[in-house]
Amino acid sequence: MTKDKLEQIEQLWQKALQLKPVERESYVNEAPVSDESIRHEVLAMLKYESQSDGFLETPALNEAAQNLAREQINSSGLELKGKRLGAYEIVSQIGAGGMGTVYLARDLNLKRAVALKVLPELFATDRNHLDRFNREAEMLAKVNHPNIATLFDYDRENGNSPRFLVMEYVPGETLSERFGRGKLTVEEITRIFSQIAEALKSAHAQNIIHRDLKPANIKITEEGAVKVLDFGLAKETKQDLTVSSVFATQRAGVLTNPESLTKAQMIIGTPGYMSPEQIRGEVAAQSADWWAFGIMLYEALTGRHPFRKPTMPETMAAVLEREPNWDALPKQTPHNLVKLVQGCLQKKAAQRISGADEVLQLLSAPSNKFTEQVVKVLSRRTALKTLAATATVILVTFGIWETNLFGAKLPAHKTLAVLAFKPQNNLEKDSALLGAGFAESLRKGLRDLSDLHVVPAEKNDAEPNDWRWLVSNAGANIILSGTIQTEGDQTSIAYSIQNAQGQKISADKVVGDNLQAAQEKVAVQVAKVLGNSLQPATQTDTLSDTEKYKRYLKALALLQGDLDEALVGKAILWLQDAGDSAPVLAALGRAYLLKSMISNEGNLVNKALTTCLLALAKDGTLPEVDLTMGQLYLETGSYDSAIKSLKKVIEKQPDNIEASVALASAYEHAKQPEEAQKTFAAVAQKNPDYWLVYQEFGGYYFERGEYLEAEKNWLHVQQLLPNGIRPKLNLGSVYLKQDKLNDALFAYQEANKLKENSPAWNGIGMVSFQQGNYVYAADAFKKATALRPDDYLYWGNLGDAYRQIPTEKNARQEAYEAAITLLNKQTELNRNSSDKDSLLAEWRAKQDGHEAEAVQLIGQALKAEPASIEAQATAVKVYHLTGQRREALLYLQKIILAGYPLEDLKRDRELAGFIKDIEVQKIILSAPKRN
Repeated sequence: MTKDKLEQIEQLWQKALQLKPVERESYVNEAPVSDESIRHEVLAMLKYESQSDGFLETPALNEAAQNLAREQINSSGLELKGKRLGAYEIVSQIGAGGMGTVYLARDLNLKRAVALKVLPELFATDRNHLDRFNREAEMLAKVNHPNIATLFDYDRENGNSPRFLVMEYVPGETLSERFGRGKLTVEEITRIFSQIAEALKSAHAQNIIHRDLKPANIKITEEGAVKVLDFGLAKETKQDLTVSSVFATQRAGVLTNPESLTKAQMIIGTPGYMSPEQIRGEVAAQSADWWAFGIMLYEALTGRHPFRKPTMPETMAAVLEREPNWDALPKQTPHNLVKLVQGCLQKKAAQRISGADEVLQLLSAPSNKFTEQVVKVLSRRTALKTLAATATVILVTFGIWETNLFGAKLPAHKTLAVLAFKPQNNLEKDSALLGAGFAESLRKGLRDLSDLHVVPAEKNDAEPNDWRWLVSNAGANIILSGTIQTEGDQTSIAYSIQNAQGQKISADKVVGDNLQAAQEKVAVQVAKVLGNSLQPATQTDTLSDTEKYKRYLKALALLQGDLDEALVGKAILWLQDAGDSAPVLAALGRAYLLKSMISNEGNLVNKALTTCLLALAKDGTLPEVDLTMGQLYLETGSYDSAIKSLKKVIEKQPDNIEASVALASAYEHAKQPEEAQKTFAAVAQKNPDYWLVYQEFGGYYFERGEYLEAEKNWLHVQQLLPNGIRPKLNLGSVYLKQDKLNDALFAYQEANKLKENSPAWNGIGMVSFQQGNYVYAADAFKKATALRPDDYLYWGNLGDAYRQIPTEKNARQEAYEAAITLLNKQTELNRNSSDKDSLLAEWRAKQDGHEAEAVQLIGQALKAEPASIEAQATAVKVYHLTGQRREALLYLQKIILAGYPLEDLKRDRELAGFIKDIEVQKIILSAPKRN
């Protein structure tokens, strides 16, 4: 029987059940049908229903289907096109559900599209339906999540007008429509169902059960975002009742919270997606949502429903009595997805999947030993020092082209800087990003060349596209720059290669059938000019679609900037829409890792790992995938696996300093300090004159608190780059940590002489603050904020300086408020960030009248990351400033035992009096000795 015929049978049956029993048969006999077998099937179903002794009478048809049928019968009276409801003008009808018709409308005040869910006039005086409509609004107001359609407004009283909800309008296709377009890829399934699980997690956290989860209630936008719709049948529970406890109270004749439970013997839901307990008319718990989730997941994997039969009674019977055909799952289905769908479709609710955390873990866990480990939340303090967002493009040789050569010669030791190429299309959207991404993909491809150092993308206050700056600050002695011109798919690229004196070495123009082909030609020609050649790569996974390739390149550019959750999220959406080639998956895996570091979402680590494994399956030669894998393993405590992955990177790219630093760190954590030192020595020996070696390993030692070693390395960087700003800034920081205040001040002042910059002024302010010169410190911090007004840390430092000046009380308050506003603005998508709450707590504790808020914020930070030594150290300060001595002492003892640097505590002006306390001194004296 075809799907279309089944839908006609279900529709006719639903309409018939709205009538009185004596009228149903006559209605079906007179109804127009395309096939007489449809009429016969419905008549048989009605006969079955009448003989079922009430099983399908009141509980028979789910309540949503009844309402939908009524709406269909009365649709002519519900059309509101062109009319206004309050401030909303109806544009068109876009759907109908169990609790109302949904319209596309214009918000006349805010000039935006919204979705209006209107309660039909048929139910306007029905107390039960009004209560349910109100309850849907109240529940939606409680659940605020990016994967749940947002409630904007709610019309409670508006005369005789229809009641309505004003919802977020979500364009795109439903999951049901997506199923109709063919099978989903594993990556697509993981992306879509992870977002559904996140939505359910949020709703369940508020004790809200959806109860009508189905493909038609899942919307997928063009950007790949998923929205769960229609909470019309949702139910709020006052407590998390297990199925067994509900059954026990029913048998005893008592329900402890009758108002929180669905009335027994009432079937609520959509046939085909109802759990066994819903079909039996029993109380639905959160596990019912996971059953429906499993049904949809099975459909996504197999392209078929696990229990669908010709008639609804047969379907219900199959749900209650039969197991899905597990052999229908494709053989290549990952083990974790098989485990998940089987866990969701357990007949007994108590044996079903336990909740969202387990679902999300299985969705993102690959089928290897890593899935048995507990994934830790990334620590930004250790991860940021080695992480730089990277991606690559497969470089294919089509042959060698002749290149125009000029008189300038190549230097003996080649260090290449690639400037952002300039797109010539005036109408090209995000053209700057396209040019920067093009440069980044060239860097990654050219990094494989022997005897060539490629300067990484710069992130600093100076202009990164200034070749003179790159020469003096990054040691570049070869500069590659150019322009991009695209017309349809065909692309022409003009490029130029020059030396550190600005003399031209080579220049040419290439044309390709698409953007990637043109880029590959450039890479091959540049390699030839530099005395190298690129090895051919397979073309099984290229990005020949120019528009998709542009999205890929623009995403790479976003991932080179400051780590910001919104930008990384945008890059992820672009990459998700750029195809599933190995380079795209490699970049997407790194993007997930970056986002996890910003948001501290442990689940994203699994997403990053899964995506990298998919990239490796397509092309096992990409070094940046192994680099990301190595850093993932490093941050999750799998040090042996980290070492193995990072070694593979270095085998392919011996000059990859980022991989070498990560490998040294992995050896250090694996209790192999000799190997860590050997790794550094090998890189330094191979690249004795390459500043980046010493730059990165100086950062490695700085993060470990080995300041003398950091100073040694950074002094060598300064010798190699005597006119560089960065070496002087780094030296200022390491001198400050060692309380060498005069040396630190001199280093920061020298950096400012080369070019006035905000980090130097901020450093000068910190030195002056430590010296007790608060007026001069405030002046330096003000100059830092003037150069970089969007940096919340500079404003917070300014507030600290004003705090020490009695006459600047108002200025202090303004500085702290500016810092708080900027922090909230820049991290608005990261509401659970421990780092954010810690900073806010400290600044609030330093303001008058905000003590309670400070305590609340530090509590949130400690709850979000209970093991974070940084949050605990801030807690000492916050509790001391707010007069909570016992808590301050408690967290002081914790950080001392964890090895927090005593010097940092003693250096903090806010803790000067606290440190002198006898009880505090006892705790400090009991601290374990540091090697």
